[in-house]
Amino acid sequence: RGNSSSPPPPPPPDSKVSGSSSPRRDASGEVEGSCLLAQGFLGPQSLDGRYALVPGALHHGRAIFRRPREKEHVPGRGRRLKSPAVLFFWDERDGLQHCGWCFGPHVGSKTLWAFNPGDVETPPVVGWRQPWFSEVLPSARVFPVGGRDATATLEEERRASELLGAEVTPPEVSGSLAKTLAAFQSPQPLNICVDCRCPIRSPCALPCGHLVCLEHVNQANAPQAPQAPAEPLAASERASGQHGAGEAPARAEGAPARAVGQYKCPCAPECHTYLQNG
Repeated sequence: RGNSSSPPPPPPPDSKVSGSSSPRRDASGEVEGSCLLAQGFLGPQSLDGRYALVPGALHHGRAIFRRPREKEHVPGRGRRLKSPAVLFFWDERDGLQHCGWCFGPHVGSKTLWAFNPGDVETPPVVGWRQPWFSEVLPSARVFPVGGRDATATLEEERRASELLGAEVTPPEVSGSLAKTLAAFQSPQPLNICVDCRCPIRSPCALPCGHLVCLEHVNQANAPQAPQAPAEPLAASERASGQHGAGEAPARAEGAPARAVGQYKCPCAPECHTYLQNG
């Protein structure tokens, strides 16, 4: 044995700590949220069923729910006992991405069958991911039901079936997005610039497929020459005899210009300049 003055070892991560406060009870005397009904889960691990509250037990400050070992009918295999499954909470000690309610074979298990991220007091109804790293499973539901010994009434079973069939109304598309989609879907008139709505002069094809006049792109991407005092600049131009006063030297053919801005297609604002002279 070790030295008696040494502190005791810390409890294992899946240890159950008794709650310090009395649980709340409803009008019938039942503990509120003493039973959860899970439905709509898929995969090899059957998580559907009723989960009973483990009295006086907490894990990371939240209640623990355990599914009784009841028999279930398996097609082609008859009736057999359901595999052990518990529903417990894990806090942010390993990072916020690991904080949430978990389905697993035992409390504190590193093997997670389903996961719902977030720091909430009770298991959420929707938002479950199965497996834990996948997208949300729309059919999965977990909600509290009343009753002793993890039993549920026919009315509660019916309400669970209705929740499984409920569909979430998608948000409406905003007007600006609708115009953008319509511009993508509608063909562009031949030889008409989508910017000035005039016959195209020196056509330029954008990445989205629309055609504009090359002058619009050149105006948006005009190079910015360094500003110099007017008198020395005029004197140098007169000395060279190549340019008149106030005129910038012509850029060599094919030399790249430093763009100070990027031309954006009027029909598709996310498109940027990509010169394809036709």
